[in-house]
Amino acid sequence: MPCRSDRKTNSARLHNARWRIGVTPSPPVPAGRNDLIGTATIMHSDPPDAASYAAIGIESTGTNNGDNVLCLGANESGLCAVGEYARCPGVLVLNHVFEGATVDAATVSTDLTLVPCSERFDVFPIGATNTVQVIVFNEFEERLCTTLSLGCIGDIHLADSPIFSVGLQGSLVGQTRMRAVLGNELDTGHAVVGVSLARYTLPDGSRHSSAHNLQRQSDPEQADVVRLPVMP
Repeated sequence: MPCRSDRKTNSARLHNARWRIGVTPSPPVPAGRNDLIGTATIMHSDPPDAASYAAIGIESTGTNNGDNVLCLGANESGLCAVGEYARCPGVLVLNHVFEGATVDAATVSTDLTLVPCSERFDVFPIGATNTVQVIVFNEFEERLCTTLSLGCIGDIHLADSPIFSVGLQGSLVGQTRMRAVLGNELDTGHAVVGVSLARYTLPDGSRHSSAHNLQRQSDPEQADVVRLPVMP
């Protein structure tokens, strides 16, 4: 995939990916089946730490014409008159501890990774900039808003924005709701999917982490479109 994050962590790597894929003709073409599963483990060597999460899957509707355009839902116009896969989430929800808070003597920090559902793997550079509206609620139901911009992939350290600070929010935990902003296109959505990684660091420097898929709510107004490279 000609896409990578701008952030790099030398001590971290993904491993233990497990795939079960349905057999397709040669050259391979998309199939209207649900035969793919996956898991990933994020490992750090210093200090030793590991966290696993399940791959994000988009369910097939059972209908697929086998071309290089994958339709995640259907639109009234454009390439996707028939949905080949379920729609991506309209809203993503993250329940988290605010940055700088302490839980059982451990300082908590959270990373968020977002990826657009609509992708163009048939051209390079791929994709376009997506804008995500973010609403952060604290325990008193007070809310603050911001926006995030991401291209091929977005790696976000919540500590980089003061809106996620425990000092600003005045409560230990909160909820962040994310909704992608519609573009000018009539036939391509801008929904996103993502995972979070919470790190708990103790005073002695040891650390343990947990990775989670984000909760999803509602459907987006537009279907998303994935364009694959044309096979020879």
